[in-house]
Amino acid sequence: MQKQFSSVVAISIFLSSCGLWTPDLQESWGTSEDANTKIKLIVQQVKCEIRKAARLVEIDDIYDYKAYGQPRTMQWLEGWGVDANFIFTIEEKTSFNPGVSFNTPMQNAITSFPGAALPGTAPLTATSSALTKLTATTPQLYSFGIGGGLSSDAYRQDKLHILYNLSDLIGPEKDLPSRDIAEQSCRPTESANASIIIDSDLKLDEWLQNIASIEGRKQGKIELPNSFATSGVLSHEIRFEVVTSGNITPVWHLVRVSANTGTGNLFNTSRDRTQDLILTFGPIKNGELHSNARAAANTGDLGATIGNVIRILP
Repeated sequence: MQKQFSSVVAISIFLSSCGLWTPDLQESWGTSEDANTKIKLIVQQVKCEIRKAARLVEIDDIYDYKAYGQPRTMQWLEGWGVDANFIFTIEEKTSFNPGVSFNTPMQNAITSFPGAALPGTAPLTATSSALTKLTATTPQLYSFGIGGGLSSDAYRQDKLHILYNLSDLIGPEKDLPSRDIAEQSCRPTESANASIIIDSDLKLDEWLQNIASIEGRKQGKIELPNSFATSGVLSHEIRFEVVTSGNITPVWHLVRVSANTGTGNLFNTSRDRTQDLILTFGPIKNGELHSNARAAANTGDLGATIGNVIRILP
C-alpha cells in the first residue's frame, strides 16, 4: 500500500510542479539547456515556414507570368514584412484539501409500531391481544468533521517579437529554388524535450496560397495602389496547449476516524503549457510595419494575453 501511494505521488509531481515558484520553460524531466534549445528551434522553424510560404507564392506567380503571360499579381508581397509574435505561457497549480471526521458510535435506536393480527386469528379489535409487535432498528453515529485547504498557482508568460522583411526571405528571383525544393519540410532534425510548435506544420503556405488564389480569380484586386498592397493586413495565428495533471485521494473508514470521504481530491497538481504564434503581415514603411498592420499586431498580442488571463481565472 505504501509503495503504491509513493508511486502515485512521484508520478504526479513528475508530471507537474507545485506552483510555489516561477515555472520553468523546460519540463521536470529536462535539463536547463532544453529551454534554450526549444526557443531556438521554434524561431528557426517559424522563419523557415515564412520563407517557404512566401517563396512558393512567388514561384507560382513568376511561373504563371513566364509560361502563360499572365500579369504578376503577388509581387507586392516583396514590399511587405511579418511581425512574428511568440507567446509562451506556463501555469502550474497545486491544491491540498484534507478532511477528517471523528466518529462516536452510539447504541442503535429501536422504535416500536402498532402491530397486525397474527396469522389465523380473528380481525383486530380495540381489546384484541393477538397483536404482532413491529420494531425498527436505526443505527446512530455522532460525527464531527474538520477540513482545510491549501492551493498555489504560479503563472509565467514570455513574449518575443521578431520583424522579418519578406524581400530578404524571398531573395532575388534568380536565386529562387525549384518548387519541389521550396516545398521541403521546415521541421528541424535536432530535437528538444517537450517541444510543441516545432513538431507541427504551421500551414502558413496554405494560407498564403489561398490569398494568391483570391487574387488570381479576380475576387479581390488586392494589388491596387493605395489599396490592400499599401495598407492591408494578413494574419495567421496558431495555438498549442498541453495539460498534464495528477491527483491522489486515499480514503479511510475506521470506527473512530474517517478521512477524505468527500467528493474532492486530497492532492491535485497540474501543469499547463500554451504556445501562441501570431504572424501579422503588412507593408513595410520606414523599417516597420504600416500603421494598420502594426495596430493589428498589437491587437492580436493583447487578445492573446487577455485570453490566457481569462482562461486561468476560477
